[in-house]
Amino acid sequence: MKRIALLAMLLVSALGYSQGSSNATATTNAVIVSPLKVVKTNDLNFGKIIGSAAGGNVSIAADAAGTRTIASDMDAPTSDNQAASFDITGGDLTYTITLEASDLTATGQTSMELTPVTNLAGTTSSGTQTIYVGGTLAVNPDQGVATYAGNVKVTVSYE
Repeated sequence: MKRIALLAMLLVSALGYSQGSSNATATTNAVIVSPLKVVKTNDLNFGKIIGSAAGGNVSIAADAAGTRTIASDMDAPTSDNQAASFDITGGDLTYTITLEASDLTATGQTSMELTPVTNLAGTTSSGTQTIYVGGTLAVNPDQGVATYAGNVKVTVSYE
């Protein structure tokens, strides 16, 4: 009788153990989106500037017009100033825009600091969006006569 009771307990124990596991399945998804692409369509151009003993700032608006504003006692002849423009292509997702600028330099001259600005951050709506980059150029007092050059780098990243 003890044997039967022991055998029954082992059988119940084995049945309970075999039902001690369970499983479930999760659906796995992935969405592939278009990579972001940035293409420069126009350069940032501050145009011709007549310096002064005091120096000052020259600004280009971050828009299609690229309006130039000159502070202090500097002047400027009519010029081909313009904001830089970039076409951004990607998926319909929010992205951030980061700007990096180098100072404008010319051989043997004091460099001028450029602080860039953009008109936009956001989402591509129909696959392509144009952004404009303007900025403020700090012209030093008695800035040397030369042609100065620098760079503005635009980086776009999905959030």
